[in-house]
Amino acid sequence: MNAAHRFPDDRNVVFVSPVNVDDLPEEVRRKAGGAQTLFGLQATTGELLALLPDRETAIVVARRNDLQPVTVH
Repeated sequence: MNAAHRFPDDRNVVFVSPVNVDDLPEEVRRKAGGAQTLFGLQATTGELLALLPDRETAIVVARRNDLQPVTVH
């Protein structure tokens, strides 16, 4: 296959992944409202940009901020 494929600019990619609330600092756990899992948006550098209540919300937030979400498990 010789077709060129254009990959998104790495600066616009964010990873959406589940985050176990028990692994977060105490202050964040208190604000989690009893949730066991939140969904993080992470830059390609590994920096955690946001924690959101579910995968769908994380994807919407990424797109509304002109970011390309990539789901990881």
